[in-house]
Amino acid sequence: MWRIVARQSLATQRFYHATARREILPLVGVATVFVLGRYSYKAWKRMDEEWEDYQWQLRQYEKQMLQNTEAETTTKTIAIDLGSIYTKLATNYPKPEVIATREGDRHFFNGIVYKDGVVEAQGRSAMEKFSYSPSSAVTLPWNVISSSSSDPEQAAKIVEDVLGLALDETLDRIGYNPESTSTALRSVVTVPAVYLRSDVYSAAFANVATTFLPEPVAAVWGAQWKSLLPTEEGRVGRTTLVVDVGGKSMALSMVQKDVVLSSITLPWGGERWIEIMVDLLRKESSEPLEDERSLTALQTHARMALAELSAKSRADIHVHYLFADPTKHHLDTSISRSVLEKAIKDDVKEYLVQAAQTESALSPHMPPPTDLSSLFTSSLTQLLEFSQKTPMNVDHILLLGGAARAPVIASSLGSALYALMGAEFSQKLVVPDNTLLPELTVLGASTMLPTYTYAIDEGLVRLPYP
Repeated sequence: MWRIVARQSLATQRFYHATARREILPLVGVATVFVLGRYSYKAWKRMDEEWEDYQWQLRQYEKQMLQNTEAETTTKTIAIDLGSIYTKLATNYPKPEVIATREGDRHFFNGIVYKDGVVEAQGRSAMEKFSYSPSSAVTLPWNVISSSSSDPEQAAKIVEDVLGLALDETLDRIGYNPESTSTALRSVVTVPAVYLRSDVYSAAFANVATTFLPEPVAAVWGAQWKSLLPTEEGRVGRTTLVVDVGGKSMALSMVQKDVVLSSITLPWGGERWIEIMVDLLRKESSEPLEDERSLTALQTHARMALAELSAKSRADIHVHYLFADPTKHHLDTSISRSVLEKAIKDDVKEYLVQAAQTESALSPHMPPPTDLSSLFTSSLTQLLEFSQKTPMNVDHILLLGGAARAPVIASSLGSALYALMGAEFSQKLVVPDNTLLPELTVLGASTMLPTYTYAIDEGLVRLPYP
């Protein structure tokens, strides 16, 4: 009997290990800490994103309010676009507008002539002496700032001398007197994206209290102000490809949420075409024409002819009293757009392709460029790789810059964009009219919100309250 009972008790006995309470409690504690920590991290991350989204939406709202009202603010902004050849200035009151000179020009020539360390000529008088020759007496700030061997103090002095007259005239035209007004004055200087992390500009503007703003960001703001681009919405923000064709260079930049993701610079622009035009005119002459006076005269007429060819197929050129021959004092000739474009294409092959390779502006995954269109394709591919974007990620394409008036730029860029995006690019491409092309950047800089400063990696940052 007792054997049967023993067998039954063995049958109901549990054959598994029971963990002691003192061993399992630490595991429960660790699991609880892990769950709470993970939840807290997600909550913190979400709060941080929502705060950034709120700040972003607030900036867009303030921009919209500033655009819709013309009430006087407590801060007046002077925007300065120090280009390679011309300086453009704009103010934000009563609304963003470019400041014209007393002569009616909407830009100031950057060149300056020194004699014994003293300014002898600047503005139009310096422009009349300017030519691309080693013996030219005109100094350009861009050549000093962009040189790696330049002296920061020298750069600061040249910039101060160039801007001094322009700023004095601007303050006079807007009626600003620091002794009779409580309105603060702030200057915003646009900077090429390649110099964002360089101390070149900060040294050049050491004597001017200013906020530095990337040129591509200012261009996007200018396009938004003119309703060429929509105002940003949402946390992610739109991605805008900015193609800025200036006097000395072309800059390709990717902008998102007021920050430059990446930028590529090609050392080739409108001033290169001026030199090409001068060479074409010299070939039409029976004399060498190497003296300073002749080169200055040819360059002046080359600028006028290049502007004329942006709208016409042929430009007539008349340079008076160019030759000493009494039977033929003047140069009378004409240049067709097709001749100029062929010379530009030759220059792309002979100069620009090699220069772009030196600047690492071409994609290593693309074949070597053979023309301007294929060069744009390779450079844009490189820019997309640097930005970690695909062509489908680009929401808008903005073309600007004074040299963008040339038809060869629009056609070559269009061919490159078609190769990368297909026919969809035409819906994304924004090209301002000719008057806005060189002014969009400085107009955008003048719209910078008065209660913000700018940080390279963050974009607009609200100033602390006093």
